[in-house]
Amino acid sequence: KRDNEAEADCDVGVGACRREFGDVVADSVARQVHAALSSALGAAGFSVDPSPRLQGAWRSVARWTFSHASARCGYTSVQLELSYRLRRALCRDLTLGKQVAKALADVALQIRSCEVSGSQCE
Repeated sequence: KRDNEAEADCDVGVGACRREFGDVVADSVARQVHAALSSALGAAGFSVDPSPRLQGAWRSVARWTFSHASARCGYTSVQLELSYRLRRALCRDLTLGKQVAKALADVALQIRSCEVSGSQCE
């Protein structure tokens, strides 16, 4: 996504997840991913939007993204949109990249453990 002062650096889109699993699951996933990424990116001056305008679910056009395909197969899917500024930083700053990767891996395990147990995670 383009750099835009009026928008966050990272958008957490859960539209495909919402379509397949409903609002409760999608909202929970968005909150968890937002918290994890905000923790990893906030100190570096980047912002995260858990409910962006675009959610990775096309309503007017029949498109199947990776998010749609994975949700249809039963996986909890998230579509991340990164600003150019954040992409550049992740390419240049190995430590920041590792922090983001760890945050995403940790939240994926947390979400997966909730799926397996059938419990609601927060």
